[in-house]
Amino acid sequence: PIDLANRLVGGVRLRQVRVKYTSGCQVGPLFSKFTISCYPTISGDTESKDAFGDSSQFTWSSDPYGTPYVGYLATYPADGYIEVLPTDREEALAMVDTLESQKFMGPWTRALFIDFVAWNMNFGTYAVTTLNIEYGASSGVASHVAMLTMSPRALAFGGSGDAGDTLDLFLQVLVIVFTFYFVFEEVQDARKYGMAVYITDLWNVMDWVNNALLLAAFGVRVFVYAEAQSMNIGQEQLTDKDAFPSLRSIAAWVELVKLLNAVNAVFLYAKVIKYLRHMPVTRDLINTFWKALDLFVPFLFMFIVGFVGFGMSYTIGFGDRIWELSTLGSAITYMCRSFLKDVNILPAYRVMPAFGAMLILIFYIVFLVLGANVLFATIADAMLRAKTEPLISKEDLELHKGEPIEEFIREIKRWIKRQVKRRAPRLYKRIYGRRKKVTLAPKAEEKEEDLQAEFVMADSDSDESQDEFEEDLPKLPDKEDLMRSIEHMAGRILSEVSIVSIEIKSELHDVCERVAQMQMAVEELSSRADLVRMEQEEFLFVEK
Repeated sequence: PIDLANRLVGGVRLRQVRVKYTSGCQVGPLFSKFTISCYPTISGDTESKDAFGDSSQFTWSSDPYGTPYVGYLATYPADGYIEVLPTDREEALAMVDTLESQKFMGPWTRALFIDFVAWNMNFGTYAVTTLNIEYGASSGVASHVAMLTMSPRALAFGGSGDAGDTLDLFLQVLVIVFTFYFVFEEVQDARKYGMAVYITDLWNVMDWVNNALLLAAFGVRVFVYAEAQSMNIGQEQLTDKDAFPSLRSIAAWVELVKLLNAVNAVFLYAKVIKYLRHMPVTRDLINTFWKALDLFVPFLFMFIVGFVGFGMSYTIGFGDRIWELSTLGSAITYMCRSFLKDVNILPAYRVMPAFGAMLILIFYIVFLVLGANVLFATIADAMLRAKTEPLISKEDLELHKGEPIEEFIREIKRWIKRQVKRRAPRLYKRIYGRRKKVTLAPKAEEKEEDLQAEFVMADSDSDESQDEFEEDLPKLPDKEDLMRSIEHMAGRILSEVSIVSIEIKSELHDVCERVAQMQMAVEELSSRADLVRMEQEEFLFVEK
């Protein structure tokens, strides 16, 4: 027993993946004349399957119920050199000492997997646990713990036989019956409307994906039931307590059923929009979403390009020092997580303060400041256009109103027409503005103006009502409005003229005052000059 409620099912398995001792490991022309031997990275050619040990007691064996493991450093097969530790503690410690003395592990080891299965007696749940330790060819080490759980209802029809498991089985069968009925209805709709029209409705595609996921999950579940029945889980351990049960593959299938149902839950609740779109608020929201596509798609493209650029810069600058930034994919994932505040990007600053600080600053300015504001501006613009522009024309009512694919096609058509009208008016008139002449039959008693031709704009596509709305001239004012506007404008002009005249008079008054002051100053200077001249003449006369 592990504790009071959990027990170990069988022994603990040690599985080692080894590589061969290979010659010719030299890299580059500098060491081309040397022969260097090494233990390379794991691959199909370098994996070792030869027996080793003092008496070759360690042999390679396969695991038919195992699954390959994708680790941080490489992908490892399900087979290897397997040793099972007994459940007795003293015997297990003695076996570990023997493995260490026989050099079970060494520089040839690329991965060690410690597998065991625990069983909870209160819930009957199995926990398939794997502790993985990877040893890289460049002395790097990575570790990971993976645990998959299996309940009794996931391994047998009806589970443990209690009321909850029986109800779960009944509901599963009921869901499958309804699924087959829905598939029959979808086939009937496809035959009724034709595949070309049927497939353009995104809701029909979503229905098929939903039904396919339900059937796939049920099929995998039935396969797990049959596989678990053939394995007789726990029966062998009743006679041999040290026998190891290899349940990794069946636990992976159980996990796949959970993932399929999890993805299907998203599609199930997304289909609720199909029935809520007729509500005014939801309809306005959907219309706003389609209005925002013409701005959001280019923004998303620029956003992705910028993210890839920053991912490459971080990979080039810090890939050799920070493990999460060693590859472009991992760097982009790390940047996305940092954008969502899930991880800290400061390790780049600690490695290279100047360069790291510059990249972090540019990243946050571009994506958090500019990007977020542009996104909010796009949403605001879409909401404004959804409120001011006409929503639905008569032609749109005849089509499948609100269908996502058709609405997307209509939005593309409207965008093309707006671009053609803005950038090539003549081409727009030639394509969309062709007029056909309609003449009325002449009658002798009718007046001459009744015989004139009428011109009607040809309707070119389903959204012509919107273009007619955009091209309508503003309503002309009547006589009273025109006179009122003239009086208002005349009053404003007279008011402006009076204000300007007052300002001019004030300025002229200031100018006159300044001229008078200058004249007084000139007279004062002239009198003083005469006084000085008289004093000089008197002084010269006295000297003579």
